[in-house]
Amino acid sequence: MRHRGKASILYASLAVSVTACDRAASTLTISGTIEIRDIQVAPLTAGRLERLLKDEGDTVHRGDTVAVLSQPGLDALIGQRRAQARAAAARVAEVQAAQADSARAANDLARSEPLRRENIISQQQYDALKAAAAAAAARLAAVRAAPSDSAAASAAVAVALATRDELTVVAPADGIVLTRYAEPGEVLVAGTPIVSVGLVHRPWIRAYVGDRFIGRLKLGQPATIRVDAYR
Repeated sequence: MRHRGKASILYASLAVSVTACDRAASTLTISGTIEIRDIQVAPLTAGRLERLLKDEGDTVHRGDTVAVLSQPGLDALIGQRRAQARAAAARVAEVQAAQADSARAANDLARSEPLRRENIISQQQYDALKAAAAAAAARLAAVRAAPSDSAAASAAVAVALATRDELTVVAPADGIVLTRYAEPGEVLVAGTPIVSVGLVHRPWIRAYVGDRFIGRLKLGQPATIRVDAYR
């Protein structure tokens, strides 16, 4: 996920009336706040902010593109590492072919030895098989000495592609953009917030009850909420 979550709180005044089961009083009125949390959306890699697609007040949905960054030379680096991976894969195939050729030449030489002792094949034919086996073994030793770490080359390609993906910053959840922290053209380090997204669809209430009233409350009790602004 291309964001860094950080909780913060927005406040609004309200009054809460809780139906109580105590016979001495039918209701208990307390004050509290309606709160939401916001997430600071930030890139996981450094780059220049090329495009900012969301502004304060905009609605966003999970997965929406919020911003796009760039890194000069990244595409060239990806191309270079892909070429290195292809070369490493070709070296692996060359080693496998050399192993097969060396094994075949060694087997041919082993089978020719009793034939030579019985004069079924000539000394010239035997020497040719011996030379072929030696040449195949030398070729195998040469290609084995060349670097051929295909796994490391493939991993390097994956790292470069992951960096490119991280340059696209997406919304981690549904909400509304509350604050804009950066402008197009700025160079941002990893973890620098670009915008904050308020999770307005998941509000919650914080209310405080005195110790002497806690016994009058039970889990699941009905409550009536009145917001000061609409009273």
